[in-house]
Amino acid sequence: YSTLVSMTSALENNNKEKNILVYHLLLSNNFDMRKISYFESLKNDYDFVLNYFKIPPVFKYIGKRWRSTETVEYKLLLSLIYPDIPRMIFLDGDTLIFTDISEMYNLDFKDNYLLGYPYHTADALDKWDPEDFKIYVNGGVLLFNIDKMRRDNMDLKLLLFHGLNYTRTHFLEQDSLNYVYKNKIGLLPLKYG
Repeated sequence: YSTLVSMTSALENNNKEKNILVYHLLLSNNFDMRKISYFESLKNDYDFVLNYFKIPPVFKYIGKRWRSTETVEYKLLLSLIYPDIPRMIFLDGDTLIFTDISEMYNLDFKDNYLLGYPYHTADALDKWDPEDFKIYVNGGVLLFNIDKMRRDNMDLKLLLFHGLNYTRTHFLEQDSLNYVYKNKIGLLPLKYG
């Protein structure tokens, strides 16, 4: 339900004259597909495109810790799932959007793999050398440069790092993204956060 609220907030604030929002819902293999009707029902009030993908349990054997679902790790697969999409705003389902996000979508990456918001917590960095991170960003709101990730073959590097370092990570995919992309992470302007 929080994802429905998040989507509605973006649709309410979208500049309908200039943009059509395209949503890509990444669903766990055990997602109850009857719930798709809830998302489809938003089309009664808003004009948008909805795609959804059931992801096979690719992270099943890595293990589980404090987060109870592997869906948080799906953002590690973006360049593999979307071979033709150049960039993407990734929003966790618990976000609220208060403005048109098209300007954020079109930001200059300046050769970075992703843009995000700084995240400062000892838990995030206690298992790493502080030199490992120039910037450490939160994984809940990210702008991904999927073209660059794909061109530089980062998908395999990211997945290998994640699998080999899973026990070192505290925030799972967030640690892996920050470590692998460490010198190619930029900050989103505060007005979007």
